[in-house]
Amino acid sequence: MVHRVDVEIFGGRKEAIEVFTPREASADTFDQISFDADGTVEHGVGSFDAEGRYHNDLDEARATVSFNGPNSMQALWEMRLPVGTWSKWMDVTFTRVGPPLIEVRAKTDHTE
Repeated sequence: MVHRVDVEIFGGRKEAIEVFTPREASADTFDQISFDADGTVEHGVGSFDAEGRYHNDLDEARATVSFNGPNSMQALWEMRLPVGTWSKWMDVTFTRVGPPLIEVRAKTDHTE
């Protein structure tokens, strides 16, 4: 899956492309890579839990994403402190403002 990010955080604009690819032999774990407009590249691992929440694990930050219906979701972000523990960083709510732009293609669509 490719996810386009275009948000305002702390008064500054952040633009990125995130790519999620399934891990081999895993139905619910994904490798994540983010390419930010500022040149930053981040790698992470994502997974779903039994309640359907998505966990986004990076080296210095992590998020738990809850889906509140087809048009909204909430992400609780935590930062890793220098002592190795986690601290709440931000709580973000997302609301869809336009129609979904999802295109589903089969593997064969990519090879023809």
